[in-house]
Amino acid sequence: MSSYAELDFTVDDPATYKAGIDLNTFLVRPAGALARSAGGIMWQNIGMPCPPSLEIIGHLWKDLANGYDSSVFTFTRATTATYFGQDGLRHAASSGELRHAFDPLTRRYKGMLLEGAATNLLYPSNDLTGWTASYVTITANQGADSYGNTTLEKLEDSNTSNVGYVSKSFSLSPAGATYAASITLRRGTALYTFLDLKYIGGTTKRGTLIFNWTTETVADMTGFTPAAKGVTKLSDDLFRVWVATTDNNTGNTSCVVSVAPACGSNGNVATNTGYIDAGELQVEVVTTGGGGIAPTSYIPTTASAATRNADALSAAVSGFANNPGQGSFVAAFQRNVKTTSGTARIFEMYSDATHGIAAYLPMGTDDVTVAMANGGNYAICLMDAGDLEAETEYVMGVSFADNDLNASLDGATVVNDDSTVDVPSMTTLVLGNGSAGATPLNGCISHFAYFPQAPADSALLRRASA
Repeated sequence: MSSYAELDFTVDDPATYKAGIDLNTFLVRPAGALARSAGGIMWQNIGMPCPPSLEIIGHLWKDLANGYDSSVFTFTRATTATYFGQDGLRHAASSGELRHAFDPLTRRYKGMLLEGAATNLLYPSNDLTGWTASYVTITANQGADSYGNTTLEKLEDSNTSNVGYVSKSFSLSPAGATYAASITLRRGTALYTFLDLKYIGGTTKRGTLIFNWTTETVADMTGFTPAAKGVTKLSDDLFRVWVATTDNNTGNTSCVVSVAPACGSNGNVATNTGYIDAGELQVEVVTTGGGGIAPTSYIPTTASAATRNADALSAAVSGFANNPGQGSFVAAFQRNVKTTSGTARIFEMYSDATHGIAAYLPMGTDDVTVAMANGGNYAICLMDAGDLEAETEYVMGVSFADNDLNASLDGATVVNDDSTVDVPSMTTLVLGNGSAGATPLNGCISHFAYFPQAPADSALLRRASA
């Protein structure tokens, strides 16, 4: 958020700045609202002659009593959900409560966490005492979990003749899908740990991740390459690792999740011994196209599978001052995990699926895409994001007018498409998602602004500078 340091007050405790600030008008400007003079000056200093007519600055906005300005925005999620707070611990948000996520390691604000629906198929999610153990001793409630409670099980392998592991199976449905398994691990004495996802009953398919405790990195096990894998460091000794594998659709009926607490660097050194603490497991169906291959936030389960409903943050365009012929956006966003492909929405303003302006990431490659559609006519700007990283904030600037679409990512050269496309009629603005059939961001938006004016390229560059 360094781009907006002068406006965003990038501090750890936004409550410090509450005195004397009218948060309702400073953060969300509905139709007809007067801009704060300070805000106007700040935007003029970065090349915008008028302030935005709609703006959300997440880490200040979160201090509003109800979490959002319901006169402009509507937020819904009909279930509880989890997130990391400013204290570095995981918390549960109530049904209908917007989540404001922080990096658990650095404690920096990440943004409003916006995810699609997901179901944790593995239950109970934080009790491994009932798992099948082979050459592993399971001791309940030995390590601190991501909530700060002592609920992680100690998994100890002291056998020097066999690789020890624990495992649990569940029914595979649907077949042919890609599943992601994620787990919280706390450092013990082990040098390497594997997480394995295997489909059985037809032609066995398996994907295995090896976590190196010394380098704090993940690698594939030879011969069992997963579709995707990753690790997020939660604290000095606590990690969230995940692996995803696609069922080969050959009649497999079950999925088996296995954890070997103390394996070798390629998973097969039987003489290695040691222990780790483990828990907070999740297995969910993920997509290989729309949202990329990645797990979502942890969904606790007890006696059955549990579902987290989608976050939905939207505003009627009629609720704020807008210009039907031109305008611009600024969005600061990040994904929670690195993905290999996808078309996840950052935001979309539209009337239906073929009339609107949408920002995606990535699209096929690491390009971040902005598209303006009016019926069968399209203008598209592709911005090269390089190697799109997780937990990394990117800032996008977009301007549009009839036959003119422009975009810049992190202050890179403005990409332009002058195709013959008039600005479509638009009625709804959605953050972190889009029109029917869109794929959710599964990430965070820390700052979003809409301006009822299309600026020059030089101003667009300044607003999109990281």
